[in-house]
Amino acid sequence: MKVSIVIRCGRNLKGLRRCLKSIDQPVEVIISAAEDAKFLKRLKIGGYVLTTHRYGNWSLAAENGLEAADNNDVIMMDADSVFEPGAIREIARVLKNGHHLVQPRVNFLAGKSIVGRLISNARTHENQYIPKAYSPGLGLKKNELLEVIGLDGKIYNPKVIYGDDGYLDQRAKSKGIKIFVAKKAVINHDPINLKHELNTIFNFGRGQRQLELNHPRGLLVQLTEEYFCADAKNYYSAAYKRFGLITILYMLFSRLFYIAGYLAEHIKNKNG
Repeated sequence: MKVSIVIRCGRNLKGLRRCLKSIDQPVEVIISAAEDAKFLKRLKIGGYVLTTHRYGNWSLAAENGLEAADNNDVIMMDADSVFEPGAIREIARVLKNGHHLVQPRVNFLAGKSIVGRLISNARTHENQYIPKAYSPGLGLKKNELLEVIGLDGKIYNPKVIYGDDGYLDQRAKSKGIKIFVAKKAVINHDPINLKHELNTIFNFGRGQRQLELNHPRGLLVQLTEEYFCADAKNYYSAAYKRFGLITILYMLFSRLFYIAGYLAEHIKNKNG
């Protein structure tokens, strides 16, 4: 199968092993690990391609993996997720039919806690409300995307450390690239604890400010977009109808961390 799978694993050896075991097709596999990952010295790399990145820069992790891939059709995967049987074949089929970006259906596992269920609900809504060029499991055509949205010969912008998926999604949609949703391709995402999730949301806020570079829209615009504009109201209304009041209250609370991340990065840039 002329498909490459890039697994961004950072320092997560346990997740990497589970992800590798879920690959059920003969494909090229690129492991994109943190350059300081202790397991690199003992990792049996036979049959896989290894590339490294500075820990925490997920755009660089993705881009280094893409550059190491021999195939034009690529699936961007993360080590905190696994493929359901048949998912790889389905994503590959849709890519072969000519779609430039393919989003699978991500099943965010909740674990046993109430908070875990709220996080699962919020993530599911964000992922499924409208099609998005989000990992894990994102299928993409490398050369075609480079031609349309490439930046200095790259698809992901390494300067945007945390907003990798969001930035790719924005640029693709600005160029009219449609994202095909492959509902039969299922990815299972590990349960997420609250501390990790709020830290991730905070970093997404930082990433939003990073992708605005020298032309920030400002905190007031961010607050309006997150809470008060028509799109935001429709977004939360749809979540309420699907998941109920408690999930909405959690979502409104958690987005404060996004705003805080944006503000922190804005202050950092302003102070040089």
